[in-house]
Amino acid sequence: MESPPVVDLDVEIGGAAVDWALELAFRPGGTMTGARPLGGDRWHLESGTATYGGLGVTVVEGPETASESEPSYHPGEDYEFLGGTDAADGVRLYVTGKAPSRLRLRITAPAV
Repeated sequence: MESPPVVDLDVEIGGAAVDWALELAFRPGGTMTGARPLGGDRWHLESGTATYGGLGVTVVEGPETASESEPSYHPGEDYEFLGGTDAADGVRLYVTGKAPSRLRLRITAPAV
């Protein structure tokens, strides 16, 4: 049996000590496990591994400092003024931290 495809995503965030959120969006129809539900098809992966539809997302390293706020998204006045948004559709998984920090995510696809 072949090994499943794997991608490591390394993120380094510098600058002032501010909260940050990485948003991963998935098409609807799967079941999320291993992450804390935030409501409205939004989930928070604080550590460990979350799975969705056979896809695995694992926090391999970091973030060293946890965010103190719940992840949220605001499209900004450029979009709200027109009654629109640029928010991602689907099921959203957030990984959060506080700058400066490093993060390594391992994304594993189902074996084919």
